[in-house]
Amino acid sequence: MRLKSWFSFFKGKIRKATPDHFWLLLGRYRRKFFLVNYSERDYRAQSKSSDKAYFVIRREPPGAGLFSNLNHVIQGLYEAERRNLVPIVDMANYWTEYSQPSKYLGTRNAWEYFFEQTDQVTLKQVYKAQNYILSKGNRIVGDDWLADKSLKYVLDPIKNEKIGMLFRRYIHLNKHSRFLLNETKNYLDWNPSKTLGVSLRGTDYLSIEPHGHPRQPELIDVISEVHRRMSSNEFESIFLATEDSHIRREFEKEFSGALIKDFRNSEFFERIVPRNMKMKPAATNGIVNTYAYLVETYLLSETYSCIASLANGSAAAIAINCNEYMEPTFLYLGTY
Repeated sequence: MRLKSWFSFFKGKIRKATPDHFWLLLGRYRRKFFLVNYSERDYRAQSKSSDKAYFVIRREPPGAGLFSNLNHVIQGLYEAERRNLVPIVDMANYWTEYSQPSKYLGTRNAWEYFFEQTDQVTLKQVYKAQNYILSKGNRIVGDDWLADKSLKYVLDPIKNEKIGMLFRRYIHLNKHSRFLLNETKNYLDWNPSKTLGVSLRGTDYLSIEPHGHPRQPELIDVISEVHRRMSSNEFESIFLATEDSHIRREFEKEFSGALIKDFRNSEFFERIVPRNMKMKPAATNGIVNTYAYLVETYLLSETYSCIASLANGSAAAIAINCNEYMEPTFLYLGTY
């Protein structure tokens, strides 16, 4: 496991072994630090500009995984629209685990490694004009449904459509990510119209059992559901979205003739990431794997239907799809 995964693993174990009253005491000290450094801050009073103010979306370093960070940004977009502010994402001054020691793809903003900025203005222009609000560094929308770690909101078509519309207005893959997505589609001879998407988390997620996050289903139950859907002869292929090699091997045994080939752990993806745009510095392994995860999620969003356990990646795919799956199955089993 990566260092952050080990940290999360031991944090989960300590949480289970710690009495509630002591854990709450530690939480109060953490919240005090958070309020001092990452509470919302309003700098609009310093500006004489009559232009619309900006809402700078930031996250308490080092953030988390790609789609957890994305969920945080969506909260910021939701809040910005609610308050009639212009959203912009700052993952340059507030570093993430993806941040690089020098410019990458011409920027220090880790958000822009994967996505286009949410507005044409630059962070430098925003800060110079001093007509902005800094977002909270965590749980921007407080106890609103969008901040629910259980991700149950994806089960509600109305809420899911709201998130999907935010995607369509603000969240767009950058040029490099679009290149990787298109190259992968060519490699796979991509035809989503008769494809069943299946999304399952595994590996460190199952061992960590992150508190409050969606509980993952048993693999045998998911395979049974896939067999049921495939028996209708409605689908010709299965696109499996998972980071777990054990899950993929089991699917290869059960659905060898229908399973779309793996690209995340192939030389193909490791080759095309550094090649594109002659990156300097070259992409690290962590960045390569994250691009693969990003592409996988966008492919999942295009499938005709899907069977998905809830996690930040599948929640993003469901939102991007915006209720266009045909009779999807979302597997919600409560939380850890």
